[in-house]
Amino acid sequence: MLALYWRMDLVVPREFHWDLTWRCIYGFVTCATLFWTIKEMTLADAHVLAFTSPVLTFFLGAWLLGEAIASVDLGCALVSLVGVVCVCQPAFLFGSAAQAATNPYAPWGGIMSAVLIALTYVHLHKLAALHYVVVTHYFLLTSAAAAGLWVIVMEGGV
Repeated sequence: MLALYWRMDLVVPREFHWDLTWRCIYGFVTCATLFWTIKEMTLADAHVLAFTSPVLTFFLGAWLLGEAIASVDLGCALVSLVGVVCVCQPAFLFGSAAQAATNPYAPWGGIMSAVLIALTYVHLHKLAALHYVVVTHYFLLTSAAAAGLWVIVMEGGV
């Protein structure tokens, strides 16, 4: 509605097509994996995993965008990731009893969600020249279409 109200030009220049496409795909899959992780794990643990995305964005920004890394920042990021390991409690470190109350794949879903959130932020950084309403518009269209297909194909129809 904002695009219509502000009379936005929704034509995206060719140089932004791939970044916008990946942003939309990552955004939808992030929502799906995060909601699944919340369903399968305790709410607090699932959100701890999802909220590690700034740390992962830090690493991906350095790798994919060439941003500088200070040694203090690197140390803090590594300590944060050790905390995530303590929350996830992988079976190979903590034994299989730690996973008894939850789906064993749920921590992986949370980690995948955090990585995809970080990739989304990297692509949003590359899309900074586009108006935010245009990016949000295409994300909404992609997510609505993908959710509709999911309901029809995976959930057995409307």
